Amino acid sequence: MSRKVIETIRSLLKTVDFLAYLDSKEMDAMIACMESRPCRKGDTIIRQGDPGDAFYILTVGAIEVERDGKFVTRLEKGTYIGEMALLSNRPRSATVRAVEEGELYCLPREAFTKILMHNSKIAAVIQQTAAYRQAQDRDRAINAEA
Repeated sequence: MSRKVIETIRSLLKTVDFLAYLDSKEMDAMIACMESRPCRKGDTIIRQGDPGDAFYILTVGAIEVERDGKFVTRLEKGTYIGEMALLSNRPRSATVRAVEEGELYCLPREAFTKILMHNSKIAAVIQQTAAYRQAQDRDRAINAEA
């Protein structure tokens, strides 16, 4: 991984709310475990119902999220996905597809858990983030039914 890519990933990771408490050594360990995953337009990155196997940072391109076959949102470079299944230990809540050629960096579940859950400050923030996102999902479901 080039120095430029490492710095790009580091900058993106710093925007993730529950990673704010990582020190530089923990951040370096996380980046060292990340793997590049190029994607082509139309590639499925995450499939609703599958087990959570990784956390992803989109460094190039755009993706679309759909739940139960319905469009939810489009996300651009700099976003992250896949954390909810890892945080909640539940199946993937949505399908994510590339809508243009791009690149993601993924952190496998084992590394995600090892690095993040051993930091008590991060574990607390992760629990709060998971509760907040689950409440958002409930609100979306209620609004969709209305």
